[in-house]
Amino acid sequence: MKFLHTSDLHIGKKLNEYPLIEDQKYILSQLLDIAKEEEADAIVIAGDIYDKSLPAAEAVPVLDELISRFAEEEISVLMISGNHDSPERLEYGSRLMDKSGVYIAGAYDGTVKMREIKGVEFYLLPFLRPSLVRKYYPEAKIENTEDAVRTALENIFPSKKSVIVSHQTVIVPGNELVRCESESVNIGGSDAVRYNIYDKFDYAALGHIHSPQSVGRETVRYSGTPLKYSKSEAMNIKTVSVVEITDRGVSIAERELKPLRDLRIIRGEIDELLKKEVYSEGDTDDYIYAVLTDDIQDLNYMSRIQHIYPNCIGVEADNRRSAYDNDIDTAQEDKTPFELFEEFFKMQNNREMTDEEKNLITEFIKEALEE
Repeated sequence: MKFLHTSDLHIGKKLNEYPLIEDQKYILSQLLDIAKEEEADAIVIAGDIYDKSLPAAEAVPVLDELISRFAEEEISVLMISGNHDSPERLEYGSRLMDKSGVYIAGAYDGTVKMREIKGVEFYLLPFLRPSLVRKYYPEAKIENTEDAVRTALENIFPSKKSVIVSHQTVIVPGNELVRCESESVNIGGSDAVRYNIYDKFDYAALGHIHSPQSVGRETVRYSGTPLKYSKSEAMNIKTVSVVEITDRGVSIAERELKPLRDLRIIRGEIDELLKKEVYSEGDTDDYIYAVLTDDIQDLNYMSRIQHIYPNCIGVEADNRRSAYDNDIDTAQEDKTPFELFEEFFKMQNNREMTDEEKNLITEFIKEALEE
């Protein structure tokens, strides 16, 4: 039995206020193409289907199109809610869709939904918080998220090859997860779940962390996001996991995903970055973060950059001014107001004050202190 494993679609997400709907439609269509090429029996989507609990109007048709196309190809869809989703909204119509091979576990009701596909049992566990599980197991000792997940799984005894679909922070104590800026999760403490809590299952299809990685053992795995959702992911290669389960065990392969527009960081002096021999080396329609290394005096720098890179979504400086180490919070307490302002002026303007400016500031400070 073969299936695709992905997660954290975050349909409706924006990248620095740039809507990604077209990019998401493109990559989700690519998932269907890969599923057909791999002759997959199902696709698993491990939570955070939408970016917000109340999804944008333009996001809902994207999901509808996705599941409809998979259903038409007779490829089952197994989907759970994540911490970004509204469980009830995601689960709307699920009983009807169940008949079409679209299995959705949105709201946890004290039980874990199971669907069997080609001899493999899939257990669908939505994102859990301790308070939710206590509601259904008031006698259980539930002090943290791991207790909650353990309680939710304790009455499950797979009789065949099995997969758990889960959306939690899963760790190996003492080891760091590969993280990125687009995540909004806490690592460690009461939110963490140790990987061996899934030992009864042959494969754990995880969502919540945005970089693909295995945790503890190869078959406890985060698929990562299908798209780059932050600057920290610029150098990442996004993939979908292709999982095959046979009597001999579990095999995992990765298929690279090709975005409609990549997310890149470009770095250099502005005049250099705007030269044809430089910008022609990549696709100028990509989402671009520009790191400028020169001292920009032209207030129209953003329009100049976007003339060449229309999807430039952020600019930052890395020059002498920005590198100047002058954190006001670490200033010595015995410095005078004038000395503090003088250092601040130098940090902002990358030069010393003129005598005229010094005299002017001295008068301003004097007048302020006399009031």
